[in-house]
Parts: sequence; structure tokens; C-alpha cells
Amino acid sequence: MKNIFFLSISMISLSLFVSCNKNERYNCMNGNCIESKNGKFRSLSECEEFCIPTADPVIFNPDLVYGEVSDVEGNVYKTISINGELWMAEDLKTSRYSNGDTINHVIDEYEWSVSAEGAWCYFANDVNNGVTKSKLYNWHAVNDSRNICPEGWHVPTLSEYEELESYLDTIKPINEAGNKMKSTGTLNLGSGYWADPNEGASNYSGFSGLPNGLRNREGSFVRIGLTHPGGSGSWWTSTDINSFGNLNGFSILLTTHNKTLIYQDRRQTSGQCVRCKQDN
Repeated sequence: MKNIFFLSISMISLSLFVSCNKNERYNCMNGNCIESKNGKFRSLSECEEFCIPTADPVIFNPDLVYGEVSDVEGNVYKTISINGELWMAEDLKTSRYSNGDTINHVIDEYEWSVSAEGAWCYFANDVNNGVTKSKLYNWHAVNDSRNICPEGWHVPTLSEYEELESYLDTIKPINEAGNKMKSTGTLNLGSGYWADPNEGASNYSGFSGLPNGLRNREGSFVRIGLTHPGGSGSWWTSTDINSFGNLNGFSILLTTHNKTLIYQDRRQTSGQCVRCKQDN
């Protein structure tokens, strides 16, 4: 009986240990578990104590030279020249128009859905989403004559995005403008912010597009086309369209599954990110 008892204790002790593979992630923030104690740990939390940091996710193209521009609030943005045109390489973060007037910060769903004035919010009303994903704006803010962009800059028209797409599509691999506008890497590998697969993304242009989510016309927050984070990103243009009796705004869409640039129109009470382009 004693032998059986000791065998049971031994089996229980062994079951308390878990393997910790260098390539497995146990919810370690920016790190992977390293092997120790012959690769055995008493718990996943103990495994997490042996994390080593990985490189920060890449947003910008390290082979390109970026400039800078600041807005009326002093927020500084990287800029990039693409085919002789200067674009912001980051999403807009301002809460003021270029003349200093305040853009309404709207949290409530109903208030957002009925607003006829410019408004902004963070995705899911979480300020932490503003670190990499910045602010979402309704189209009223985009179309306001006080200008949401820095002085000397504007929200690009649909035609300007089409010209950008046409230029990038001529560069090999051809017809992959979307991949040339998306930041590289994936959430799963800890190398970027896009969900899998983000295959072929090169950020050749330096546009550095990131997934950023959407606030729909009813004021709810959704992931565009996908249920998981990192699936897609969209940006307003300054071009509107009368769609079935509704005045909508055009926007562009990048997704982790598509290598091309997608165009769509959305109700003006939708919330999306904004990029700015320097005036000619």
C-alpha cells in the first residue's frame, strides 16, 4: 500500500508541471516563455514570470524616410511622400478643427446616431484604443468647412485615393495596392497589429495602414467584415454620394485577407478613421 501511495503522490506532482515551449505564448505581454527547470513549470503563471521581451510590432517601413506635421493641438504625425504627393502615415488624433474650435466628443450610442454635427470617439469608447488606432470621426466632421486636418492639409477625395491606388498597382507585384498600404506583421506572431494572415503586406508605400474598427450609424462599435480584432481598417474620403435617397460618404477599406484596396459608401453618422493629404 505504501508503494502505491508514493506512486500516487509522484503522479500528482508530475501533473502539476506544465511544459513551456519557447514558441508558445502564455498571455505574456510582448514576450515568449523561455525554458527553465528543464522546461517544466508548476503553472502557466509561473511560466509567465520567465518571459523575455520581443521586438515592438512594426508600424512604419524602416527603409523609407518619413517627415512630420503637427495639428492645432500639437499632435505630431509622420508623413510620407508617395509618387510626389505628401500623405500622413498615421491616423488623425485631433479633437479640434484647424481654427481651434472643438469637435464634439460623443460617447452615447443614440446621441451619436442622430448627431448632425461633427463628432469623434475612441473605438469602444476606450482611450487605450487611441494609442495605435486613434480616433473615429463621423462624416460631418470630415466635411466641415473649418477643416479637420492641419492647416495646408485636407481629407483626400475619392479621386485622390484612386490615383494612389493606380500608381501602386503598377509596381510589382502589380494590382496589390492594399498590401503596399498595410503595415506588416500579425498579432499572432507579435510582429504587428493585423490578424492572420496579412499575407503579402509590405507597406511599400509607407502609408502604414492599421486595423482600426468602425462605429456604425446606430452608434454601435463593430469590426468591419470580421469578428476578431485586427481584421480591417477604414478611412473616410471627402467625397459624398446620394445612395438610395441617403447622402453617404465614400471611404476606403483594407483587410487582412485582401491585397487590394476596397471602396465603400457609409452613412454620414458612421465613425471611421481619417488620413490627411497635403494641399497641392
